[in-house]
Amino acid sequence: MDHFHQITFKRFARIVLLVVAIGVSCPALSDANLPFSAEENADGAKFVWYVLNRSDMKFDYLPTEHFAESPNFRTVEHGLQKSGDVAWWPQMMAIYDSNFPKARELPSDVAIVTAKGPLSLTRLEQEMGPAIFYRYKK
Repeated sequence: MDHFHQITFKRFARIVLLVVAIGVSCPALSDANLPFSAEENADGAKFVWYVLNRSDMKFDYLPTEHFAESPNFRTVEHGLQKSGDVAWWPQMMAIYDSNFPKARELPSDVAIVTAKGPLSLTRLEQEMGPAIFYRYKK
């Protein structure tokens, strides 16, 4: 991992763990002091935008349906995704974090982070098809 990704990932990890810890303990996003409501984050786009922007990955907010149009991201071949990449489906998006299971002692397929907590990438792909992964362009 190059120096930029090490610094960015450390910031990203701290923010994600903090936000997810708050979100897991508080069922309502408004109770978690996040700057958006559960309704505004129904597709996960606000959470992804908020966490990545707080991790120095600056980009304009786009709802899930328009995220692929962002000039700040490029697609990543499935299987080559890294922690901090965006997992995208037409109906939702989240943050991929392959280190999350190790940090939280969860099953190894729990690698998607949302405002409501960690989810299984395997289960999501069974339900919605393969994710398309996007990586922030530096």
